[in-house]
Amino acid sequence: MYHTFVDDFDQSTNLPEFNLESSSISTSKQQCQVCTLEAHGMHFGVMACRPCAAFFRRIVVLGLQYTCIQNSSKCNVTGRGRNVCRDCRYKKCLAVGMTTDNVQYNRDCAKKIKKEKKTRKIVGKMEARSSQSYYSDENPQSEDSTSAAEDYPSRELNDEQIDEIIQDIRNLFIEYIPPKLEYISARNQLERMTNALLFYRQNQRPAEHLTFVEKINFSTDSELYYTKRCQKFSKWARCIDFFDQIPEEDKLWIVKGSFTIFNSLERCQMTSRVFGESILTEQKYIFSSYCACNMETVIIETATAAQTEQADNYIRTAFYEHVKANFDEIIRPLFGLALSDVETAFMLSQCIMYNIEKLPVHLNRKFEDLRESVSNNLHDYYNEHKIVNYADRMTRIMNIVRSIKRIYMERQRKIDMIRLFDIYKVSDKKHDLYCT
Repeated sequence: MYHTFVDDFDQSTNLPEFNLESSSISTSKQQCQVCTLEAHGMHFGVMACRPCAAFFRRIVVLGLQYTCIQNSSKCNVTGRGRNVCRDCRYKKCLAVGMTTDNVQYNRDCAKKIKKEKKTRKIVGKMEARSSQSYYSDENPQSEDSTSAAEDYPSRELNDEQIDEIIQDIRNLFIEYIPPKLEYISARNQLERMTNALLFYRQNQRPAEHLTFVEKINFSTDSELYYTKRCQKFSKWARCIDFFDQIPEEDKLWIVKGSFTIFNSLERCQMTSRVFGESILTEQKYIFSSYCACNMETVIIETATAAQTEQADNYIRTAFYEHVKANFDEIIRPLFGLALSDVETAFMLSQCIMYNIEKLPVHLNRKFEDLRESVSNNLHDYYNEHKIVNYADRMTRIMNIVRSIKRIYMERQRKIDMIRLFDIYKVSDKKHDLYCT
């Protein structure tokens, strides 16, 4: 049919677990004391696998509480998967001796221990920063903040921290259990996407309760913002029917190739919905559930990325061109359409893996089937609501999809120019994660 192409999940950035595979102590034949699968080393005082350690860490850091699914506190927690009772799994962690005060690094060199502790401290500061700034969907501690990172020193992510982010995403593929909301009364793929989108947006504040930031650091803030949105998309993607059945590397490929454009289009639609008619004359933009900015007055700081005046001017020019294109071609047309949640989910599904040339051949057919499936689901949705003449509406939706794809292809071209002429430094790993 058509061949073009829910707020919040857990938004915390996991503290990294140290890689024990190079340790002098062999753990290949030992079992995780929680799930009984293969252990990867000592975590929080016990022999455990990385997923169980990450599970325990998230509960402790976020103060999460669960209820036993059988109300018996005797569930079988052997193995892993979405059906394991989280309450009983956490109690098993405590029963075998896991404690945040008893972390064993199991390193073979005192110098390495010192280095790892320093890394953990740095990442901890970034987490604290993210909980108060615009790239997080967590409730800001203070609504009086006028800067995205005013209380914290600027720090760009290094390659080691990028590796930790990728590992956290891999852990999400194993650990994250989608809410039942996504599947209750969901008859087809498009309905599952719609339910997941509603959960994705569940904490969105109305316009009068948003905090407006006045400064954005182009390098440090944007990196951490996109890290958060990458994690959100990784969880939303679980609603795609084939996602759980494909290899981990394919999942990573989809996340890297989709989350930036998905986030941009989703935020554009939310901006048009929350600010309404005012976006026809103003450039207010919603970054997260709690924070927004006025693109006409926000101060863009480029010092950490741009080393020359030429680079500074290039960054600013590219940024404002991107903003103008989003408002003229995406946000304002979306206001005129006033999409339903189902239509929004359909539109977002069309921009996943927008750069078809980079799509592996074996995934191409799956996305063709996905696009055909949700197109048929949308046709059924219109019929159920007795909307017969929807051709013009579909044309306008697909024009927006084509526009966002073109905008992001142009963004990619400019990023390639930046790397080619060394306008400012972007590491290969950082480019692979944020700019694929």
